[in-house]
Order: sequence, then C-alpha cells, then structure tokens
Amino acid sequence: MRIADTYNKFTADQTAAATQRGKVAGNDSASAQPGQATQLGAVKVTVSAKARELARANAASDDVDEAKVARLRAAVQSGALKVDSTKIAGRIVDGD
Repeated sequence: MRIADTYNKFTADQTAAATQRGKVAGNDSASAQPGQATQLGAVKVTVSAKARELARANAASDDVDEAKVARLRAAVQSGALKVDSTKIAGRIVDGD
C-alpha cells in the first residue's frame, strides 16, 4: 500500500505567494523551463530530467485504494479507529 505524497501539494495561496516572492526578488520563477535552475530569495533549485521522469511515473501509478483511504480517514477523524501499538510493533519486528 502506498501512502499519498503530500510533499508537493501546495494551496493556491502558497503557490501564488512563492511566485510573488520570486518576482519581488527580481526573478520570475514561473517562466523557468523544466530542468532550469530557479532562485527564490537565496534558494536555488534544479530538478533533473530523471526526477521529472520519476515524478511522472509516480503520478501515473494507480496502486492506491481510494475507497479504503477514505474509510480510514473517516475512522481516524471520528475517533473510531483504535490503534494497537503492541500489535503494530510486533508486525514490524516480525517483518509482516
């Protein structure tokens, strides 16, 4: 089972603010080409072709049971999900 990656999930406000900071600093990061280094303030980022390829492959994979995730999320939010930490630790140690 794959846990959804939230690392690159930004709100529209966060994205707009970061873009605006780049323009204020004299660098329009929105116009950067893939693989091109961009700079926001003092941070310089370069995304390799391999990283973009891996991101596309990850986005294309369909190994998440969305219905199960929704059920688990609802159970956690409602407090109905009871976690047995001893059982989890045992399964980790046993390699299950």
